[in-house]
Amino acid sequence: MACGSVLFISNDEFLFNRCVSEWGEGISFYRFELERCLNTQNLCEQFDFAIFDCCYCAQVNWVYAVRLLNREMQGRLFLLAVKDAIFVKQLVGKYEELTACSLFESPCEILPFLMFKQNENPIPEKEKNYSTKQIKRSLECAINSDLPVLLTGESGSGKTWTAEYIHSCSTRKNSPFVNVNVAELNPNLVESHLFGTVKGAFTDALSASGFFEKVNGGTLFFDEIAEIPVGIQAKLLNAIESRSFRRVGSTEALSFDARFIFATNANLSELISKNAFRPDLFYRISGITVELPPLRERRDEIPYLASLFAADYKKLISESAKEYLSSFLWPGNIRQLKHSISNACMVSSGSELIVEDFQLC
Repeated sequence: MACGSVLFISNDEFLFNRCVSEWGEGISFYRFELERCLNTQNLCEQFDFAIFDCCYCAQVNWVYAVRLLNREMQGRLFLLAVKDAIFVKQLVGKYEELTACSLFESPCEILPFLMFKQNENPIPEKEKNYSTKQIKRSLECAINSDLPVLLTGESGSGKTWTAEYIHSCSTRKNSPFVNVNVAELNPNLVESHLFGTVKGAFTDALSASGFFEKVNGGTLFFDEIAEIPVGIQAKLLNAIESRSFRRVGSTEALSFDARFIFATNANLSELISKNAFRPDLFYRISGITVELPPLRERRDEIPYLASLFAADYKKLISESAKEYLSSFLWPGNIRQLKHSISNACMVSSGSELIVEDFQLC
């Protein structure tokens, strides 16, 4: 029996991965750091349960955070104290309003309690879109592995945002996220941009690093990968497979460490049939494929996304404004929604966005 979706509030990637391995299949859970939880309106509404890593107990505002989260989760918040459990118990005991939160010392202790709580007080089943659940499952795989990821979908459907999210939740989050928009590169200089050059490689060429050197253990994101010239595709494939490359004009092989994410709004299968895209490159970059549906097909996500974008400007969104935004088809998808939120934040004089703020844009 699955216990629904779980919000895991922690900055400890190792602990999160431990929970993934111990809890196994049947549970969809997502890790967010505390600051993001507090700055994102209605985030808790997206989850059936929440687990609070008590490593945050050393922070000044941890009591306020637990109070707020427990109120929003309506008693479905659990405390996890893997380290210093005795100290945490004593600390929690000092606050009467926190004693109602169940405290556990091991992830494996929480699972049966979650099952019991769900059967005791079942969460109303909301209408869920199968494609949305499939996306979340694919993103979990992408975050917890180093396989290449291929993101597909209409222009503006959130491919760049999704790539950044995967990177920020992965073990490479403290290393660079290098965004390469292939469509913006000079077709004659793509190889130089990717692999770098040595002085004298061609007329006026100087010694310069390429994107493969700059990524330095992080994530290399290729946006509009369908636009890469056919003549460069074999070299890109070889670099991905061998984890090495050569600067233009050099014979020295340089190694690199990176994970790859690719995105396109083109039909790669059609391009392959026209010999415009190598099939072996396609198979190599599509280790995990995530198709992002247009925003008009997932309107239930609009309030959440709108709140997330508004949080970047330290603003909230009224319920009436969320309903107003959800009534549009958004042909420009997430990019258009984000732009509208940005404009509304600029014209708004209050801390909460209202319908009138969007009508002025």
